[in-house]
Amino acid sequence: MKKIILLIIVCCATAIATAQQTERFTFATSVGTGIDMNELATTPFTWQALGYYAINKRLSIGIGTGLSIYEKTLIPLFADAKFLIIKPGKFTPYIECGVGYSFAPDKNANGGFYLNPSVGVEYSICRSKKLFLAL
Repeated sequence: MKKIILLIIVCCATAIATAQQTERFTFATSVGTGIDMNELATTPFTWQALGYYAINKRLSIGIGTGLSIYEKTLIPLFADAKFLIIKPGKFTPYIECGVGYSFAPDKNANGGFYLNPSVGVEYSICRSKKLFLAL
């Protein structure tokens, strides 16, 4: 039963905690999880901190870093692009992709190519605060 509940939660979303926005710059943090690939694995955990620059009202580019823990710990450093599919409103669907490299702080682990595509919806709590739900 626990695995089914975890699977439903993971499939439904990764919650991005809060975003703070100035006229052109947006700062965001995200917390998420994934599905473990075998019984011996631990439950994946990810945390990211991102800074975006708004090119226009629908397209933003930025950089990010964070922490990814699965069986080994990795520290990704990546470029990110986010595109709002429709005009920004209370609920706005978006697509996003981060590309970069993950560094391994442990000598027994290897870093490597980092790719993080997602699709989600942005919910405007107030003018400068938003909540994101992504897969």
